[in-house]
Amino acid sequence: MRQILKSRKWNAGNRMKGSIARRPGLRFFISLITFMAALTAAAQQTEFNVIRNGKVIGTATATEVSTGTTNYYKVETHVTLQLLYKVSIDVLLTSTYQDGLLKEAHLYKKVNGSVKTDNHLQRNTEGYLVENIRQESSIVTEVINSSICSLYFREPVNGSTVFSEAFLRQIPVQKVSAGSYLITLPDGKQDIFTYRNGRCTQVKIETSFCTIVLIAQPVKNFSRL
Repeated sequence: MRQILKSRKWNAGNRMKGSIARRPGLRFFISLITFMAALTAAAQQTEFNVIRNGKVIGTATATEVSTGTTNYYKVETHVTLQLLYKVSIDVLLTSTYQDGLLKEAHLYKKVNGSVKTDNHLQRNTEGYLVENIRQESSIVTEVINSSICSLYFREPVNGSTVFSEAFLRQIPVQKVSAGSYLITLPDGKQDIFTYRNGRCTQVKIETSFCTIVLIAQPVKNFSRL
């Protein structure tokens, strides 16, 4: 992967995007508005129970909206852990694909009300402009046709890599059995996505606090949300 780190000012065409991206929390709002604007077409939604040690500790909602050649994906997760103290985690993950290629992605994470992650990716003429919460930006020049967000909706049948919205880079995906795929993260943690008839039915995730399992409930279909 070729990734060029840049500290230069953006050109005139990107200044507005740059100033918007650098305002805390605003990227989250823009991504949410973009997603809501798409909800005039047929939508499909899957609820996941988030389980730790056999107990439900939260929910995740995965919503897909398709309009022509554009697909909008959103995964919203709310979890409460009881460790030495109570930990509340809220995550919003969104992505937009056009003609099978990633166009935009956003990861927004809060822990006990404090923003910990605010990563954004936007396709441009150079490839993809990515930026994290520390306002560090880079350009990714390779083509991206699969990401962690899209794994909740599409089985990576022929894929060997997937883009991580958390680490802002491509990471390996390995098929370990029929319908089961291992994702190895740069920090050594591993996630496992399991599919049945092409539908994601289970996600096992190693976090900084513990290991959790997401179990899918029946799919809901909507003509409009």
